[in-house]
Amino acid sequence: MQWHPETRASPELGPSSAELVAEARASALGELDYVAAQAYAAALIAGRCLELGPDDPLGAARRLRTATFFGAFDLDPATGRQRGHRLSVERWGRGRQELLLADAG
Repeated sequence: MQWHPETRASPELGPSSAELVAEARASALGELDYVAAQAYAAALIAGRCLELGPDDPLGAARRLRTATFFGAFDLDPATGRQRGHRLSVERWGRGRQELLLADAG
């Protein structure tokens, strides 16, 4: 998924995309790119897994079903593969990113 600031996922964990963008603009960070958004979402998930299973965060991750501004998170308990995330569709044109279809969260 290419995260887009206009994605309107309904997060259970952490801020919404709009809140995240506003906080970044208000700080010295400025505009967030995909990599920064992805890293922040991963940190939210990792933090929750450590809360739920401090001695076995991977086991906690395999049981966790939640959503961040980045979208849904759900791992297959047997394989550990991501199964809860849906992709957004974007198009680049005239030097900007346009959100065409987004995961509803």
